Amino acid sequence: MKWLLLAATALLSYPSIAQVTIDNFTDEVDQWVLISDDPDGQVYMLPSTISEDEAGNRLVWLKAVNAKPLKNIKTLKTLYVFDCKFKKVGVSHYIELDKNDKVIGGESMSSTDAALYTRDPDSLSYVLMQGMCK
Repeated sequence: MKWLLLAATALLSYPSIAQVTIDNFTDEVDQWVLISDDPDGQVYMLPSTISEDEAGNRLVWLKAVNAKPLKNIKTLKTLYVFDCKFKKVGVSHYIELDKNDKVIGGESMSSTDAALYTRDPDSLSYVLMQGMCK
C-alpha cells in the first residue's frame, strides 16, 4: 500500500494554481512526482499535465520506469483518461523509450476515442481515479 500513500501525497501536496507564478512555474509545476516505488520500478505523475477534455474526462501523464527493461522498454510515458461519471480508466497516448531515452514505439488517439475500462480497486489507476475525480 506504499503506492497508495505516495499517490495520495502527490495529489494532496500539489500546489494550488493560485500559488504558481511565472517565477516558480518550473519549480512548482513541471516536475515528475514519484507516486509508486517497488522492486519492479517507479511510477511518476506530471501534475502540470492535469487537464480535462471536451467530454469532461480528466487527463494526466504518468511515467513508468522499469527496474529492468521489458522488451527493450525502459520507460513508458502514458496519457491516462479518467471518466469520472462512469468510473472508468483508459489510455489515450503512450510513448515507449529504451534505456537511452530513445523513442522506440508508441500510439496516439483522441482521449474521447480511448477505450475505457473498470479497474481493480487495488490498482494504482483506480486510486488515481479517486483523486482525479474529486
